[in-house]
This record gives sequence, C-alpha cells and structure tokens, in this order.
Amino acid sequence: MIQKIKSDKIVYFSFLFFVLFLLSINCKAARPFATDDAPTVAFGEYEIELGYDFNKETGEFGLGFKHGLTNSMDIGIGFGYITISSPNFTPPEISLKYAIIQDTLSFSFVNELGTSNYVINAIFTKKIFEFIEIDVNIGYSLLYPGQIAESHTVTYALAVIAGFEKIDIGIEALGDKEGFKDWQIGSRYSLFDGFNLDAGISGGFKDFQAEEILGTVGLHYEFKMN
Repeated sequence: MIQKIKSDKIVYFSFLFFVLFLLSINCKAARPFATDDAPTVAFGEYEIELGYDFNKETGEFGLGFKHGLTNSMDIGIGFGYITISSPNFTPPEISLKYAIIQDTLSFSFVNELGTSNYVINAIFTKKIFEFIEIDVNIGYSLLYPGQIAESHTVTYALAVIAGFEKIDIGIEALGDKEGFKDWQIGSRYSLFDGFNLDAGISGGFKDFQAEEILGTVGLHYEFKMN
C-alpha cells in the first residue's frame, strides 16, 4: 500500500512537470489579467494557470506554476508554445515575489532562463468599496544579449477589477516610457473555491485595427497537497 502511494506521487509529479514543459505562460497575476497583484501564494500551496492566446495570425498555449515558499514569498516558472505561423517553444521564465506589506505591497523579480534578461516589478494592490480591486505595477526591464545592455525601459500597468459572488470583471492598461500601449477587458468565473475559468480580449491603443485584437481563454487553479 505504501509503495503504491509513492508510485502514484511519482507519476503525479512526472505528469505535472511534463505538462509544465509542454504548455505554459509567463508568470503573472491571476488570469486573464497581465497586471500583477500584491498577494503571494500561501505557504505550502500551489497555483496553476493554463491559457490560450489567439487571433487570426497567431496562437500560443501556456501554463504557469507557482508555489508558496513562505507566507510572504512564492516562486514561479512559466513556459509557452506558439502553435500558429512558426510553431516553437518560448523561453522559460522563473520568478520570485516577496510581500513587503501583506496583500498590499510586493516586489517581484523575473529572469528568462539561459539569458541575462531581467524584470524588477513593484506591485501595489488596494481594495475600495469592498468589491473593487485596484492593481498598480511599476517595473524596470533590462535586456542583455551580451555584456553590454542593449535596452532598458520603465514599464507600468493599471488594472481595475470588480469582484462579485462568482464573477470578476475588469479592465487594464499597460505601457512604458513612451505611453500606454495595450489594453485588455477580461472576466473570470469561479466554478468552486480556488478554480476559475476566464476569458478576455486585448489590443493596442495606437493604430487600432480590429483584426489585431487578441483573444484569450484559460483557467486558474489553487490547491494544497497533504
């Protein structure tokens, strides 16, 4: 009996990491929003996000995985696979997020594995009227193809999300030092505690064209293994 339980756990973890290798997205906040929120994954708990981004010209499957190292810090890893045009895996990323003020202020660090590309992000979350959440991100990215920095930029994002009993609805805007660039309207539906289905549409603020609108669908699952 003990041997069977150990074998089942080995199969479970092998399957989990196989899926992580095949499908994933960049480490980010709860889907479908790209703007991160301040809370970290609780100590000993896990979070999985699966999604598919698409339009007429491109499609990308993805899955991200996070684990709570402490009550104030989590670690995440993400991969992606482009399915249309030029099928290919996207570079994996690893992230660390640490809460300075629990559920209010956090900092995250992201590295594209095998490269010297880094992103440092400050994350602020505020609840108002009990059901509206405001998330603000201010980041700094460095791209190092070699020893000399090729580019660096300040990034920012703002999301406003209204939460109801089963449904969250939100809008967000993302940009850099040149101004706001992208927007998204999204929603997620809670099937049960810790399990959400989501969908969203996004596009650019400048030179808007309907055919360039990107759709996304996915799920978010939080769990704890005994």
